Amino acid sequence: MLTSIPPMVFSVSVMSVMIAKMALQGQTAYAKAAIVVEQTIGSIRMVINTCTF
Repeated sequence: MLTSIPPMVFSVSVMSVMIAKMALQGQTAYAKAAIVVEQTIGSIRMVINTCTF
């Protein structure tokens, strides 16, 4: 049992680093998508304001 603890600790630490990297990538993707949505909504508002005159 004592011989299995170090590999388990190592694998858990590797998995936690990988999960943290994946979470960061997900947050980056959501941030980029939010920028695109803001630009799109701004463009739609500009067209609506231009067409109402």
